[in-house]
Amino acid sequence: MARPLSDGWLRLGAGSPVAQALFLLALVIAVWLVYRPGLVGPYVFDDFQNITRNPPIAMKALTWSNLLSAAFSKAEEGLGRPIAMASFAINYLYAGSSFNPIAFKLTNLVIHCINAFLVFALAREFFRLRPVGVSSVSPIADNRRALMTAMFAAALWALHPLQLTSVLYTVQRMTSMSAFFVFAGLLIFVLGRRRLAENDAVAIAWMAAGLAGGTLLGLLCKENAVLLPMLAGTVELFFFSREALSPRARRRLRLFYLCFVVMPVLAGIVFVLMNPEFVLRGYARRDFTLTERVLTEFRALFFYVSLIFVPLISKFGLYHDDFGLSTGLLHPPSTLAAVLCWLAIGAAVLAGIRRRSLWAFGIAWFLVGHALESTVIGLEIIHEHRNYVPSVGPLAVIAYYLAALVKGSRFDPRTVAVGAMCILLVFGFVTHTRAQSWSSRPLLFEFLVRYHPGSYRALSGLAAGMRDQQRDARAVYKTLKDAALAKPDTVYPLIEMQKMLHALIPASDRVVDDVSPAVESQREKLGWTKDAVLDREYLLELDREVAKEISRRLTIGTTHVETVQALWSAQSCAINGRDHCLPLVDRLIDWHMIALERLPPANKRRGLVELSAAKLFALRGEVDKALEYVDRSIKTMSFHPRYRAQKALLLIKLGAVDQAERITDAIEGEMDWRKIYIPDVSVLRQEIRNARMRALDRAEAVDAGSDD
Repeated sequence: MARPLSDGWLRLGAGSPVAQALFLLALVIAVWLVYRPGLVGPYVFDDFQNITRNPPIAMKALTWSNLLSAAFSKAEEGLGRPIAMASFAINYLYAGSSFNPIAFKLTNLVIHCINAFLVFALAREFFRLRPVGVSSVSPIADNRRALMTAMFAAALWALHPLQLTSVLYTVQRMTSMSAFFVFAGLLIFVLGRRRLAENDAVAIAWMAAGLAGGTLLGLLCKENAVLLPMLAGTVELFFFSREALSPRARRRLRLFYLCFVVMPVLAGIVFVLMNPEFVLRGYARRDFTLTERVLTEFRALFFYVSLIFVPLISKFGLYHDDFGLSTGLLHPPSTLAAVLCWLAIGAAVLAGIRRRSLWAFGIAWFLVGHALESTVIGLEIIHEHRNYVPSVGPLAVIAYYLAALVKGSRFDPRTVAVGAMCILLVFGFVTHTRAQSWSSRPLLFEFLVRYHPGSYRALSGLAAGMRDQQRDARAVYKTLKDAALAKPDTVYPLIEMQKMLHALIPASDRVVDDVSPAVESQREKLGWTKDAVLDREYLLELDREVAKEISRRLTIGTTHVETVQALWSAQSCAINGRDHCLPLVDRLIDWHMIALERLPPANKRRGLVELSAAKLFALRGEVDKALEYVDRSIKTMSFHPRYRAQKALLLIKLGAVDQAERITDAIEGEMDWRKIYIPDVSVLRQEIRNARMRALDRAEAVDAGSDD
């Protein structure tokens, strides 16, 4: 009596096109309902520099020139992911020339749903090649069972909370678009590989088109698409056999894998060995070494596995900078345990390849999917969106073995079906809860700090949100202090604390209550770690202590990219004439000089700091110093056009309009087919016109005065 339900869904036409269409429609509705609360949520983290603060994305008209400018707006080093960048510009244009987050995130959701369809199609092909359990006498039944298992696998993947940042973290459209081409290319490859026994010439053409097209188009969205050939090789090992092929087809297959998998992998290894700076240059802006990253990633991979199989909401987040570094095999001791476990797992996978075990496929797919972003490249330690493609393998294996339980009749099929639905409901509920927390900036950062109280980025974001809500400045200051304590080598929260202090000092003059008890309560704390109290002398002393701590951290630490961003942000605040930043100009110049002492020559961050210092010298009226440092930044950045554009803007402010125009002409003459400097040139042309109009107005005013 255990069989009726498992046979029943087969008899109901689970394999019919109508049933598949209904399933996909239901999946789209489920995904929409789960993600809907987060579609109105804020831009975060890298969204700003890539989208909202990237002028070419604000495309005014759909022209080839505008599209090229947007597509290659981040192409100063390499291709710059042009397909994804162009999609953001199109989003902006058709969202009514606005950065309305709903339009951008809804597009991400549509891409995610399309990817879910591709995951379903891939899983269907996998399970047709490897029927669930022992193949039955009915090919139709096997086919329908494969379809149902693939449906469950696609639903698991689409609703899993681990995919949320690839949808609601807007800039990670780069990840989902790259995945689209990877999935599509792999599907074409699999369909071609299935035809190899019938017509090897046509089949090889399909396989080549899938891998070449998927890889090349995926690379134009994000670099991890380069793993597509390795994923195809993994599928070959577990799902295909060469026994049924003719000798000619086998030779062609060997040649195909030599050209499309083995040689590209070897070429990549040789390139890295011959150009170690390709890997090492990424560490110049990190606060960890290559060895520390590799050791930490052994633990990070287990963290990802825990997110896949035990998706507790407390483990998820936008930032994971509170994940401790492994500074040695025994620091922490879990590092050695993780290394040994992965070595044992790797040996087990090698044994599983010989038996073509599906559990080994899930692990192999996962590890291949992390081969780029979780190994030696100097990226940040952990990001959840890195699992968008790698999670397909483990989740497909879960679906496969649950279906095997049903077919083997070791469990009541109805019990397994209810269990499967419960898993989907849990995944959907956790994702929906996360999406709700992403519905506004305050909710998001309160959520992040609740579950990641040691994340200085989460604390800094919470402080920024509190400031935007005009919360008590002392509470904002305390949150920033907690962020500075959470990461002892960062200066960003401390510089923000300086701004808050200079906003509080004027307010302290208006306080009439006795604050001496509050001041005394802080005396026991050390230096800058005190809280803010509305007492002028106390705040001035605290201001000096915070400034001293900033100088100390800049002197003993490495000038990381976040340090440069903090200095640039404070400089911009002062340049814009903000009252709480103007008193910091002299200190900011000193901090820039300290940072420059710690930076190597010919470094991008050095160029940014030199340019920032030039702006501060100009603000202080030191024209010669300003021009000296802007020239230094141009030399550091190998005469980069955008740095020369900054010099032209400075010259315009100094009245040297003709000299600025010559620089503008030179930049425009160097623009290539990508047109990536159009925004800079447009701004310069407009500033030159404005300067000449002002000069003309002054001349007319003088003439009018002379006539009188």
